[in-house]
Order: sequence, then C-alpha cells, then structure tokens
Amino acid sequence: MNNAYKTNGGRGYRHVIFDADDTLLRYRDDERGAFSRLFLRHGITADEELLSFSNAVSEEVWTETGLYDVHSPAIQRRYHELYRAHVEHVFEKILAFLAARGVNVAGNKKAELSGTSTAVSAAELRDEFLKELETGGNLVDGAAETLSALKARGYCISIATNGLTAIQIGRTKPLKGLFDNLFVSEAIGAIKPTAAFFERLLSKLGAEKSECLFVGDSLASDVAGANGAGIDCCLFDPRGKYAAGGVSGGSADNAGGAKAKPDYVIRKLTDLLDLL
Repeated sequence: MNNAYKTNGGRGYRHVIFDADDTLLRYRDDERGAFSRLFLRHGITADEELLSFSNAVSEEVWTETGLYDVHSPAIQRRYHELYRAHVEHVFEKILAFLAARGVNVAGNKKAELSGTSTAVSAAELRDEFLKELETGGNLVDGAAETLSALKARGYCISIATNGLTAIQIGRTKPLKGLFDNLFVSEAIGAIKPTAAFFERLLSKLGAEKSECLFVGDSLASDVAGANGAGIDCCLFDPRGKYAAGGVSGGSADNAGGAKAKPDYVIRKLTDLLDLL
C-alpha cells in the first residue's frame, strides 16, 4: 500500500474512496448496452422503443422492489437476492412487451438449430443479462483523468460499491490500474450505508477514519453512510440537485438521505483535484 499522502489546507487524507454507479460509471448506459447485446443474441431488433422501455421498466421495478430504500433493515438483509429478483421481474415485463408486438423469444441458437428450441424464460434471460453486465462499463466524464491524477499524487484509491461482485469487477475494467482496491457489498457481506459496510472497509484498508475521504453521488447511500461512520464525504452532484438543507431531486435520494450532510460538494469529478 502506498504510504505517501498529500496534506492540503489542514486535510491529511491518504485514502480517496469512490462510489461506482453514477460516480465513476454510467449505470444506465451499461444496462442499455447489456440489453442491446442480449436482444441481438436472440435475434431481436434492439430499437429505441424497446431499449427505452427496458431502461424504464428496470427503474420502475427497482423502485417497486424497494432497492432504493437502503436504510430499511429488510432491504439490507436481502439486497443481493432482491437485486436478482428485480432483474427477473424486469424480463417478465419485457417478454410481455415483446409478445404484445408479436415477438416470441426463442431459446439459444444451438437448441434452435437442433429443432428443440423452446421459449426462453425470464430466469434464463436474467442470468444472460447479468453476464452481459460484466462487460466493461461506460465512464462518467473525468473519471479516468481524476483517478490517474490522484494516484500520481500518492493517494490510495479505492472503489466501494453496492452490487454483485462479478458485475462490478467487470464494469470497472476500463479503470484497471487506476485504483488500488475494489470493495463490493456482495463480497463484503453488507451494503452501504450500513455501519458494517464501512467498518469492514476501514478494516480491510487498515485505515483510520480521519485518513479517508468518500466520494459519491447519493445522499442516502454514500453521504449518509459516511456520516454515520465518521468519514469525511464529498457529494458528486453533476446536475445540481443538492441545495443547502436538503436535496431537490426525486424520492430515490430522499429515502434516508434527508439529514445527510456532505463536507464538500463538486459538480465535476475533476473539481476534486482542486480540493485535494
């Protein structure tokens, strides 16, 4: 582990820890790409109507499943199970949408050629889709530049994210060599914003709270979690949703994030280079 660190304005951070989704990686773009590749494999034209429907229904089912409510003990206990269930439910809706267009999704090509092809199930599509999400992710503007510059300055760079381990390993491939550690909730055994997630994170880093700065886009998950753990936090707010005293965005970040207070707010990831 790199022991060098930069002190600036009285701050002595050694570790900069980034959230992944919507901080370093564009999840909706990654999801859209996975949908497109999956549909293509099954001989389905991935037109704008289908892709937009798929993205929208994914957001809808995520919300209905309660996965935004990361402060709920019930969600915390079953997060990864519910993640998979959410994807299966998404494909149930997609199959119904396609059926209404007169499109029946057959099984894999090998089975089709052998004459034994049957209609594919939502569970099968779920598993295929999760594998597709392991493909390298789309980066948020400035992500590679920011990590590269911070690493050159001697900071230990980590990514700490909720999600499934194989997917997050795959999606962070475009940043390979620019971060030192990847911590995924499925492997850690706890999700953000729980105390257990941050305690295990600090333990694995061998770091003190005062040495760490957490950077993330979510008040409910990143900022609230860092606040609870006593770790300084920088809110990445590219659309300017955050305002003094609260957030002007939707319900996703108001669930458990209303009292969360970042130590810093940035609009671009590269703004972090002026802060540190």
